[in-house]
Amino acid sequence: MAEGTLPFEYLVKRWPVSVETEVISHRTSGAVVVLVAHADGHLSLHIRTYSKSLTEHFQVVRLPVGEYVKIAIAWKSELADLAVFIGGRQLEAQAGKAKEPLDITRTASRQLSIPGFSIPEKFVQSLPHNQWLFVETLVDLTKRLGSNRRYDGLRISALVRQLICDQTPLYVKANSETKVPIMFRVRKKANWGHAVGTPPQISWVNLCPSENEEYLDVKADPFLATPVLLIEETKCTTLDVINAVAHVLGGVHVGRALTSAAKALIDRGDQIQTPSGELTIAAMQDIGIVTLHALLPLAKTICGVSEDAKMKF
Repeated sequence: MAEGTLPFEYLVKRWPVSVETEVISHRTSGAVVVLVAHADGHLSLHIRTYSKSLTEHFQVVRLPVGEYVKIAIAWKSELADLAVFIGGRQLEAQAGKAKEPLDITRTASRQLSIPGFSIPEKFVQSLPHNQWLFVETLVDLTKRLGSNRRYDGLRISALVRQLICDQTPLYVKANSETKVPIMFRVRKKANWGHAVGTPPQISWVNLCPSENEEYLDVKADPFLATPVLLIEETKCTTLDVINAVAHVLGGVHVGRALTSAAKALIDRGDQIQTPSGELTIAAMQDIGIVTLHALLPLAKTICGVSEDAKMKF
């Protein structure tokens, strides 16, 4: 067998592995090359040709979970001098002696946070465009939902609109290959709050169910059609709130209220104050939380995160 080099990239989803796992299996020039990860963190290289079979075990390595690492396998003619390189650093053969672990982890790697888990930024940047934009948008939505600033409340509308309201919503584009079912969890029984006494009469409902409360899982269209505010005789849906905050108040741009719902939300929505500001902004934050939780399963699938990761917000 002639000398050769086999370079590739490996996405580290778990390290060390729980069971013996093939990192790569490749057939080249009449040989089969297999690199195996072991539960103690060491790697072994197996090369089989028509005439011989060789196995070499290498030192323990520490790899950065959630990131791609560059690996290269090299050999000389007739399989002499087998070598494995990770991140540009050559592994030492064990040769019966314990070697110090080779640490390839990058502790300074920036982590992007979504409720329940974090993702290395470098991994997110490696995703296909629509999936990258989807994950980054959820990261941005997470940050803004954690703020009580009115500005962030406005900007939530822009992110939610892009995620679930565009002609082809971003979550649909990001989900084109994974096909994760997307459901929006809302209260089964709408407990309307009321403000009476000063015109106009305003009623509202919080969509996000509290712990141990009965809920319904609905698809995007019914979710967008759900009534969340009643201002006198004008019923305002989830979509009405998103559009009013995004296209009139300035979440995306400042414009004119062209529908009766938008006019009611803009003219009257500030008459009820909550800890998050006026009622319209508070409703937008509530919609944002429901949206974020609905899209977390897709984000977990894209990022290779276990479904057991808890969602806390």
